[in-house]
Amino acid sequence: GRYYTVYYFSESRIPLADIRRGIRYVNCREAEEQYADSLYGIVGLLRDLQDQFKKLNQTNHPVMVSGEDGTCKEQAVNYLYIQSPQRDRPLAIVDCSMLNERAWSYLMDHHNSPLAQSGYTLFIKNVDTLTGERRKQLLANLLAMDVRQRNRLIFSCVCRRGEPVTRAGMEFVEGLGCLTLWL
Repeated sequence: GRYYTVYYFSESRIPLADIRRGIRYVNCREAEEQYADSLYGIVGLLRDLQDQFKKLNQTNHPVMVSGEDGTCKEQAVNYLYIQSPQRDRPLAIVDCSMLNERAWSYLMDHHNSPLAQSGYTLFIKNVDTLTGERRKQLLANLLAMDVRQRNRLIFSCVCRRGEPVTRAGMEFVEGLGCLTLWL
């Protein structure tokens, strides 16, 4: 006449690299090293953008970094992160061009996903490589989970010459009220 609860544990070997493919975390020191070793860091190409970076870091609005392929958008984001008040918290980098099905599912649904964290800087790069359906799903999750209230959001997209932001990037600019930085 008694009820009992039984727990059964079994070891599971799921390759984390496959689940988190395209998702990585860096700290301020690692971001500084990556920036210092880049063309921007060596030549000091971001000096002309110092005022823009200061203005962007004075607010917690999401940011869309855009530019042609090869404009080192990730290094600009590293610099923005290094100079930000959130530099003592992790920078989570989600490369949309590298996400497979398992990594996408992890990003959208897992309790350890970067989207579920608080106090992070989330850099979601190459949003223009996502399908229209995935862009809508990502935008809906960002809004439903109040991710921008708990984290700093930075996006990137690759544009053609003379194009300030791609159509895919504009979905995030308009949907989240992103400020833009064109390189």
